[in-house]
Amino acid sequence: MPSRALSLIYANNSSTRIWSNRGTGTHILSTIESKESEALEVLLREAECKKRERKANIHRTRVIRNIGARGIKLSEKIEDVYLDYNDVKGLIGEILLEDMALSNGHVPVFIKWRKSGSSHSKGLDLIVTMENAGRRQLLVAESKHVHSEIKSAMIKHQVIMDKCTEALEQSDLDHVLTSLSRVIADFAENMNSYEATGGDVSELHDKYLFLKESLEQCSYQLEISVFSDGKYCTTDVFNRCMAGLPAPLPEYGQNIKIHIVGVNNLEVITRSMCGKFVEPKS
Repeated sequence: MPSRALSLIYANNSSTRIWSNRGTGTHILSTIESKESEALEVLLREAECKKRERKANIHRTRVIRNIGARGIKLSEKIEDVYLDYNDVKGLIGEILLEDMALSNGHVPVFIKWRKSGSSHSKGLDLIVTMENAGRRQLLVAESKHVHSEIKSAMIKHQVIMDKCTEALEQSDLDHVLTSLSRVIADFAENMNSYEATGGDVSELHDKYLFLKESLEQCSYQLEISVFSDGKYCTTDVFNRCMAGLPAPLPEYGQNIKIHIVGVNNLEVITRSMCGKFVEPKS
């Protein structure tokens, strides 16, 4: 089992069936302390480095093209890479999503932020495998992080409900199947590279075959997780959100999971991380 960088404890406070038993809403509580905050900062540095690396690779490709076209241009200055406010907020949500999935014993297949270094990149936030009645099943997950927008909101549950609706709309069948296809294509390319250098591709090949089978059978379970500070994520807010959340189209299937996660200290820690990572104003 992969190690967890944050290792938060997630406690199920309550759960309810929604949309005529098509889905389950779960109210989850957790706390992030100073030790986990330090680990979170390390992960955000990792994301920043990955984003810088990807930009450098794009730069190198551009330089090579210029050399081929003109034979004279050998270098270009690469601008420094920063994470904007929405990127930091989104990355924190995706990191918490990964940590919560691992805490449930799920096995990661694809973690978007670790590949792209940004929450703005396309595709599913997280793909894992889970055990369900003794069978391995594919779980695709999307995260949303509610931060400053809820603080001044008069109707707290509406903000969280809107984020749930947004995440559901972004997780329609076409998006899921397209994202899975991209990951499968990446896996195939990586396997070819590893095999060319004599690397072991057995684990990657197993994930590739399982993803391919799940895609062909359109077999997966959808999970939406919305994270906010615990002081806003009360039992009343959760109940109101679940009661008013619009049902998705039939194409979304059955057994959709909606997690409303209240993390104590998340607001102040997010503010601190934004101060450390967001591009300074000129």
